[in-house]
Amino acid sequence: MVNTGLSSADGVRRDARARILHGIVETLDNSGRFADARGRFALINDISRRRLIRLMEDGERESEEGRAHLELIVRRCAFRDCLKDLLAVVGDQLSADLIYRLRQLNDEWDGIDQFSDSDWWLIEEILKREPVGNCGELFRAVQLHEPPPAHCGDAWQMFANLAGSSGTDHGVPLFMIFLELAADLLSTESGRRIKQLLRRLASEWGVSGDLERCVYRAAQRVGGRGDRNSALLILIDPHPIRPGTYTVKHWYGWSEQPGVLDKRGEQVVGWAGLESAVRGIVQTAEVDWRADDRPDRIEFILPFDLLNLPVERWRKEADPDIPLFLRYAVVVRSLDRFRDPSWHPEWRARWNALWRSPRQAHYRFSEDHPYRLKESIVFDSQVVALVLSEPPTDQSRNGLHQLKVAIRNGVPIVIWHRDSSPGITFRRVIEEEIRWGDGVSAMPEFARRLRASAVMADDERTEIGKDLVLLWDDPLCLPEEFGDRAS
Repeated sequence: MVNTGLSSADGVRRDARARILHGIVETLDNSGRFADARGRFALINDISRRRLIRLMEDGERESEEGRAHLELIVRRCAFRDCLKDLLAVVGDQLSADLIYRLRQLNDEWDGIDQFSDSDWWLIEEILKREPVGNCGELFRAVQLHEPPPAHCGDAWQMFANLAGSSGTDHGVPLFMIFLELAADLLSTESGRRIKQLLRRLASEWGVSGDLERCVYRAAQRVGGRGDRNSALLILIDPHPIRPGTYTVKHWYGWSEQPGVLDKRGEQVVGWAGLESAVRGIVQTAEVDWRADDRPDRIEFILPFDLLNLPVERWRKEADPDIPLFLRYAVVVRSLDRFRDPSWHPEWRARWNALWRSPRQAHYRFSEDHPYRLKESIVFDSQVVALVLSEPPTDQSRNGLHQLKVAIRNGVPIVIWHRDSSPGITFRRVIEEEIRWGDGVSAMPEFARRLRASAVMADDERTEIGKDLVLLWDDPLCLPEEFGDRAS
């Protein structure tokens, strides 16, 4: 019998722990990297050197073969508290999906010590059964606006990450604050069971009063009461009667009520006056908003033939050295889609798919589908983002066609290079952010950082940042004149 390092003293947590370790073994085994003894011995040696320990004795190294040997290695890492070292060693050997899975399981392993087996199973069963739609916002509220790690795509994974981190707010574990906020978004029965569990734990740990205060403070940060969740929407539309002029409307919006927008003004200006009109709107908004609640994003609502307009380069002030993108995440939105309610059902469905499971969302590069782009989107309901092979201009008909295919078939996120076809570097940077960064759901902030790098750095990202265009279209955030028709 092999000594696994775990005994019956693990009590009621043994079954849950065994399931987690089994998941780690399964993931490593499925990678195919440790099928032979050489790969497994290299893994043992790398972990031993990293931790300056002898992970396994010589006899143990030879005592098992194949998967049993791999299971012994994982269990010994768990016993010696070096699962994180195992993840670090295999980090550059496995695919992103497998690494994400290992990180999720490691979070569970680190977090389970604080719970009885029955409490752990209760939380897992509820959070896996009932999706929490805005769990990312809850995580940010608890972590003071820090986004969830890339491997955390749902409420269960975010809870496990917080439970494993041992972070606290005034002595209250962060996972308790997160669960309390999430409970309000669950069904009545599930929410009641979670809150009963939290009340008991808070009483046992002597943090009942502090928990209530921390939950209240975090709730104030959910949905945009801070400066990261407000938006200024600006619509620019050719005037139907007066050629050469444009109707400019603007609204204020907040994430906690995306369907409630405050219309603040409407004007008609000529082409030459558009930038000046927008500058005045932005300056007024900065005065109207409290200093701690200023908009974090500016959304330009534009028709097809204006979507390539370099609005993010327009000046925030009279000083030409202060463009809008240095202060705001600037995105564009499709006015044509706003106006055609027949396009809205698929649009809403894909947006919901994105926020239900951000890490399971799919993206497409148009250049990979030159002949059947529409079919590749229509037959995959998880496609939420498209990178165009050309800019959508009259001179580049392919780009405009691809954009219209995306808009008409509900794709809420579209990315392109303003002046030319995206090169290898453009594609690599975008793909790395989606796969290894914060993911497609965090593209507005990524675009803001990338554009800023075009000013502050002189590297390969400079050319990408200054010509990056991001269409980011939230179907829940529609002015009333369009939202009523959509419903």
